[in-house]
Amino acid sequence: MSEPTVVEISSERLEEVIEVLAESFFNYPTMRYILRGSGPRYPTRLRALVGSFARSRVAVGSPLLGVETGQPTKFVAAALIDPPGRPPISDGDELAEPIGQRAVQRLRNFETAIAPLEPDHGFYYLGMVGVLRGYRGRGYSKLLVDRVIDMSATDADSEGVLLTTEQEANIPLYESMGFVTRGDAVTPDKRLQSWTMFRTDSVESA
Repeated sequence: MSEPTVVEISSERLEEVIEVLAESFFNYPTMRYILRGSGPRYPTRLRALVGSFARSRVAVGSPLLGVETGQPTKFVAAALIDPPGRPPISDGDELAEPIGQRAVQRLRNFETAIAPLEPDHGFYYLGMVGVLRGYRGRGYSKLLVDRVIDMSATDADSEGVLLTTEQEANIPLYESMGFVTRGDAVTPDKRLQSWTMFRTDSVESA
């Protein structure tokens, strides 16, 4: 296996990105919350939801990032990001049929809850970072986060990187990379809590 490499992924390989993220986020609290009550339709709905997130970024030219190891040539990790001035991250009309109207409403509730914690200046938004099950624990997610940090540092329109996590156990990991918690939010139904974290470009990772 060759050294892992972070690459920008072309739209022709979008389905591979969706595959990585759908597996990585299968049991993630946000997806389980949005798609609650899906039953046996959960895997199909999850792929539709992740696919919508990925395609919306391709549509506006946002970069897709992946980690390749070379043997075999495939992505073992991937990230969805938004440069400064990002558009809305979901399309409720497009998603109503594949995931259901109630799921769309929960998605909107989640987005509305976390929106007030965003900075009022330019930033890179790290929407999703996922690693395939057999490749976890090797630092691949950190490679992707570091790349986004570098992208922000060289972009005059950005002052840092923003992310959210719905797993409190992730907070120390992001803190070790220089992120600071801006606050937490809870959806109106009190079923999902989210922490918003920001890393300014001037901060050095520990």
